[in-house]
Amino acid sequence: SAGAAMVVDSLRAFRKSHPDVAVSITEIGMPSAVTRTLRRGDLDAGVSFDYPEIGDTFADDLALVHLVDDPFDVVVPRGHKLEREEAIRFADLGAESWLLGDFGTDSPSFRMIDRRCREAGFDPHVAYRVNDCQMAQALVAAGEGIALLPRLMLQALNPGVAVRPLAADPPSRRVSAVRLSTRYLTPATERFLALLVAASADYAAADPTTRRNDDHRRSRSGRKQHDDAG
Repeated sequence: SAGAAMVVDSLRAFRKSHPDVAVSITEIGMPSAVTRTLRRGDLDAGVSFDYPEIGDTFADDLALVHLVDDPFDVVVPRGHKLEREEAIRFADLGAESWLLGDFGTDSPSFRMIDRRCREAGFDPHVAYRVNDCQMAQALVAAGEGIALLPRLMLQALNPGVAVRPLAADPPSRRVSAVRLSTRYLTPATERFLALLVAASADYAAADPTTRRNDDHRRSRSGRKQHDDAG
C-alpha cells in the first residue's frame, strides 16, 4: 500500500535526477520480513510500518525516517446505517460482522484491533479472513460485513463501499523508511529517501479520506436542502 501511494512517485522523481542509477524494488510483505532482509544486507532501505501504541516497534539496530501516520478507517457497504455518520465510534461496530486479515494472532495489526475491540467491550464476530484489500472491499460491497483498513490501502475504492473515520483516537500504524543504522548510504540512496519524505508530505496534504468526508457532508447537505424544498 505504501508502494502505490509514495514509492512510485519517489521513483518517478528519482529517474529524472538519476537516470543512470539502477534501482531494484522488491515487495516483501510483513515488517518482520523487511527487517530480516535488511539485516542480510539485501536491501539499502525499505518502507515498512510498526504499531507504537501496542509496543510493536523496530529494533534499535534499525534507523527510521518517519514518513506518515496511517490511521485505520471503517469500510461499510453503501446504504449501511453507519454510512450516515461522519465518524464512527468503535463501540458502534460490536454488532457487525467483520472482515479481518489472516496474519495470525502474533500479527501486530491483529493485536491492535483485538485490543481496541476489548476496550470497547466486545469480541468481533469475524465472518471472513481476507488479506487482499480489493477482495475485502468486494465482500463489504456485497453486504457481507464491515472492514477496518489502513487509509493507505484505500486509494482505490470499490463503488459499493463507503469509508468513514473513527470518531476518536483511531488506531494507526507508523509508516517509515527503514535501514540498518550501521549501513553506509550512497548519495543516490540518500536522495531517494529524501524524495520519499517529500512524497509522504504530499500524500498527507492531499488526504483522500478528508476529501471523501467533505464530499459526504456536501452530499448530506444537498439531500437536506432538496428535502426541505420538497
